[in-house]
Amino acid sequence: MPDPGYLAAANGTGRPGAAVPPGGCEAEAHDRLIPVPAAEAMRRVTDLKGWSWERSLSDSRVTGVFAAWSSYMARLGHDYPTPRAANNDVAFRTDRPTPREIATAVADVRCKRQTDVVRTWAAVEAAYQQQAIARHLDELREGKKAITSLVAASRAIARQR
Repeated sequence: MPDPGYLAAANGTGRPGAAVPPGGCEAEAHDRLIPVPAAEAMRRVTDLKGWSWERSLSDSRVTGVFAAWSSYMARLGHDYPTPRAANNDVAFRTDRPTPREIATAVADVRCKRQTDVVRTWAAVEAAYQQQAIARHLDELREGKKAITSLVAASRAIARQR
């Protein structure tokens, strides 16, 4: 586990010793080392991934398999509306898995297999990702160039050390 002082300095939540820049050392390094075009490209990819994920969650094919999964889980004694609800159950925030958590996880996998949740959700989200790529292809290509330049510069710096 990293030292709490180190984490505070890295993420900007504290001031151990010297003044910490806004956002912490990580933010300062990011701002100094990553050129704006590369940073914008990475942000854009993250935004498009978020868009496709959100769209998939509201797509009828995904909500349909989630409903089937929920029904199957209920038959096994677990009451969750979606796989994400089971995954995020606050009762499972423990140091060690409880018997209930293990039973829920086993049922979750069984129900996902039975209702084809993973394949359906992945296919739906991939389709939305393909839409995003098609709509933003030129922008993504420019972003790829910026990121490729950043990686090349980083490798050159690493070789100097």
